[in-house]
Amino acid sequence: MLDKTIKELDLSPAAYILLITNGIKNISSLVRYSKNELLNLNISYEKYSKRSAKIKLVEEIITKLEDNGLRLEIN
Repeated sequence: MLDKTIKELDLSPAAYILLITNGIKNISSLVRYSKNELLNLNISYEKYSKRSAKIKLVEEIITKLEDNGLRLEIN
């Protein structure tokens, strides 16, 4: 699974854009991030720029990883 692109996670468009616009294109890169690092990424959509909205996106990403037996770095 680590060799797949983030598209394989079947994320919502907003979660996908959060990752892709920050240069995270594959799952092996994604799992190197911590939850806090993902929360600090920039997103171009005003609707998702508030921390509470971004938390929901990051939780979605974490859930999709866990559904595939993966997790983020812990630090």
